[in-house]
Amino acid sequence: MAGKQRAVLVSLNISVWDARTKDVALGHELARQKNAEDACVRVWKSLLPGCETLGKLASLRSKARRFHYDNTFPWQHRGVGILPVKNFSPYTTQMQQFKERFSEMLPALKGEYESLQDGARLKLGDAFKETDYPPVQSIVERCRFDIILSPMPEGGVNLPEEIGEEERRRIERSARESLESVHQEARKDLRKRLYDVVVDMEEKLSKPRDLRLASIKHLESMLALLGRMNMDEDEEFEKLRKDAEARLAAAVGSSRDHKSGRIAHAGRTATPADTVKSSSISEGGEPDRACDRIAVAA
Repeated sequence: MAGKQRAVLVSLNISVWDARTKDVALGHELARQKNAEDACVRVWKSLLPGCETLGKLASLRSKARRFHYDNTFPWQHRGVGILPVKNFSPYTTQMQQFKERFSEMLPALKGEYESLQDGARLKLGDAFKETDYPPVQSIVERCRFDIILSPMPEGGVNLPEEIGEEERRRIERSARESLESVHQEARKDLRKRLYDVVVDMEEKLSKPRDLRLASIKHLESMLALLGRMNMDEDEEFEKLRKDAEARLAAAVGSSRDHKSGRIAHAGRTATPADTVKSSSISEGGEPDRACDRIAVAA
């Protein structure tokens, strides 16, 4: 990763109030009724049953996280990803849209909060407790959508001067090896993703009558994303990716049935791939490029 910055670290933190709480007293009561030990019985209450806004916030959180994992490589810590610079603009643009939609829903949650409490009072009956419900502003503050960007480390470590030279070299070597291991895993992940896309192509194009425009657009989008994820600018990988794009375009052709939303094919459908092998690491620690092949059957 020497030279120009090819990637940055991005941390995605999204929190949504789950509107649930544990009722210890109710758990004790149920345990006594069932002749069970208290430690074996837990009662969780849904505080805002039927809250549409919380459901939408949770759904948006899932979409944003899925987009985050699709557009980054895993880093050493959960929730932190390696974002290739080539994919920086598409990633941040989409994430900003997610964040804006998230923020736009919060006023609706404030508006629903009190009325839904009245409904919960009826549904929970004697299990309803006003103390279970924090102030509405506290609820809104618990719903957060944060994106934190930071530079990739270059393998150097700032160590105290009192550390001995031998120990210093050992720590610096360990840091470099750890960083290289992360990059190797990212390269393997990239090839695995291409493998998955090509296998998906093969399956879909083998059933032309069931092929839909949405499926084609998804495959095209995934192949374009893989181009932006190639942070090492690996020419061999890019050749394989472009070959997959060309095979997909040849298979689809220009004849599209817009009324049915399906692809109309003439003659035999091209099979995009027989096999894609992900990178393996040789004994010397370098990726075995000989394993990275897409054999295409015309």
